[in-house]
Amino acid sequence: MKCGRMLLVGLLALVTLGTAVTASEVAVNGSTTVQPIALEIQNWFLVSNPEINVTVEATGSGDGIAALINGTTDIAMHSRQMKTSEYAQAVENGVFPVIYTVARDKIAVAVHPSNPIDNITIDQLYAIWMGEITNWSELGGSDAPILVGSRDTSSGTFGVWKELVLNRQDYAAPNVTVVASNAVMQETIKSEPNAIGYVGLAYTEGLKIITVDSQPASSASYPVARALFISTNGQPTGDVAVVVDAFMGLVGQCAAIAHTYIPVWACDCDCTGVLP
Repeated sequence: MKCGRMLLVGLLALVTLGTAVTASEVAVNGSTTVQPIALEIQNWFLVSNPEINVTVEATGSGDGIAALINGTTDIAMHSRQMKTSEYAQAVENGVFPVIYTVARDKIAVAVHPSNPIDNITIDQLYAIWMGEITNWSELGGSDAPILVGSRDTSSGTFGVWKELVLNRQDYAAPNVTVVASNAVMQETIKSEPNAIGYVGLAYTEGLKIITVDSQPASSASYPVARALFISTNGQPTGDVAVVVDAFMGLVGQCAAIAHTYIPVWACDCDCTGVLP
């Protein structure tokens, strides 16, 4: 089993991993996009290191960051950068975030499998979410209203979409369906032939993913891409450091690959048998 690089938080993490004898809990909270990686890690600890109980709650990037700031989670998951205002609030609360990039992702533009549209431009996406394009016929599709799906304001996916597609503006289209997670967006689009929305790469099954500016989501030139993060309060120690090591090491990178995310470091990995 070979990997190009192993990132370890520190010797303490390794010692703790090898010698932990009493059960402890490490709370992980935040992004629904990062959640699939976290659940793989949770299961790995359950099987391989049950002395550490990893709990995972996916409430959205903003809520995860707020939980770190408020001291109610050990590790925050977020699919956008931490805002300056959030970092300032953290410092005011005596919390000093240390941020790790755990994987990379593309925000895929998704429609129902029956939709004949294969490509869309960034400008057209902007016009749809601004309510300037409201019918699929305007894009060469059928004569049917476009049903727009979007994420709530706590979502890191929405934050990136707002920045990269909406020019940092709030959407203005009428009758936007706002959903709370990638999974709900996935099911909403699967059940509605005239819907359009956006999801992380781990949530594309059953959807038609269209190219953006003629670039497939698998392309390095795809225009709606982002990093996925976890944050801790200061440099992690003890069991929190062990869990961070799992995110950043072979287990976390294999978890990212398993859910079609992009490893954060060059990984020549044989993931066979790594995940339970």
